[in-house]
Amino acid sequence: MANFNDPVEAANELADQVRVLAHATRSFEGKEGDIYWVLGSLLAANRRMQQVVSQLATAHTLNRDLAHDDAGDAREGQLEAQEAAMALRHAVIHLGKVDDDLGSASQHSGRIAWYTRDQIDHQRTPDLTSGAGPDGDVLDLGAHRDTSGPDLTA
Repeated sequence: MANFNDPVEAANELADQVRVLAHATRSFEGKEGDIYWVLGSLLAANRRMQQVVSQLATAHTLNRDLAHDDAGDAREGQLEAQEAAMALRHAVIHLGKVDDDLGSASQHSGRIAWYTRDQIDHQRTPDLTSGAGPDGDVLDLGAHRDTSGPDLTA
């Protein structure tokens, strides 16, 4: 059960769930239509991740006066807090770019009609015994013969 007051526990749960998702997305065979829905969930997760990273940057800034390095030096600790906040703000910008790309991928994915392998094989395999193609059209199997060579009938 989610604990809304313990950021460490929540972050650990997130890491576990992303691991589960990494395994679950290794193959979509037979479930290609689910890709669009997974992209939508990733978009939502990325937007929440932007919020979390922004909040971490703010926490570093607001609590900078409490920061010390491992040797107890407040000045060095405060510089590290400032650098961490700046790096986190850069991460938010990058996550925004990820959001743009995920959104684009989702739009493209939403326009795909996924066919099964059987449907594809049926469409591509001409019926060579009857001369009919996948649409019932009669195939001219000799239409691509090279007739530019010398006339050997004379």
